[in-house]
Amino acid sequence: MTSQVQTRESTLKRNLLIHIIEYLKRCPYDTEQMMDITRIAIPIEFATSRPRQEKFDTYMKFYINNGYFDKPIEVQESPNQNSDLVFLRDGYIRYLIALKLKLKKVPIKWYKRGNK
Repeated sequence: MTSQVQTRESTLKRNLLIHIIEYLKRCPYDTEQMMDITRIAIPIEFATSRPRQEKFDTYMKFYINNGYFDKPIEVQESPNQNSDLVFLRDGYIRYLIALKLKLKKVPIKWYKRGNK
């Protein structure tokens, strides 16, 4: 077997394992924890934007079909040490869908410098 075929086969196995884990846990693979949605503060650049309806519909359809989001919402700790809030870094559409569906907890991933 050539190394290219082996690499492709191992990638397929890894992707299948990820899908199985997501299905069993009912949350995205990279989820670090579930968080109360009321703890997430929205930066002004997100709050003043209007996501494209096509993207909103695509993410909503994924959630409805699977019962979980395709990726966790990425958040960053508040610089105010006395605050219980965290700030949204990525996943604004998923956040809006969670609000629309009245979800109390959402899957999150902590932002770490150098991730992107």
